[in-house]
Amino acid sequence: MLDDKEISKCQEWDIVRSNQIIEMKTKYESLNNKGTFELDNEIFKYLSCKLADKSIGDKRLDEKIPTLMDSLLDDFQFIIFNDYCSINNQFFNNLLQVYLAGGWPCGWEGRYLKGKLVIFSNE
Repeated sequence: MLDDKEISKCQEWDIVRSNQIIEMKTKYESLNNKGTFELDNEIFKYLSCKLADKSIGDKRLDEKIPTLMDSLLDDFQFIIFNDYCSINNQFFNNLLQVYLAGGWPCGWEGRYLKGKLVIFSNE
């Protein structure tokens, strides 16, 4: 069970991540004069195909795969937007580096911009 401090960190992560996603959608839409809906659907279909038959071997964890897909979709969609549109959003630049290093960005400690990214890693 998470204590109040850990819950606060998770809520801060949701807020930071959501705000950065909104910022990226707004920039993408203004640069391309169109919404992100079509690209959202294409990326989601791709991830669905890749993860549809995956099993972790634990029923409780397997039930979390749709949540994993949503998280991956958001992260990679805006990592791609960031690069494709040459926006140079530091938040998504950092997420890309975490994924490339084999980590999983999973939280934010402190108040955004002054805090730091929390990363899960097996190393």
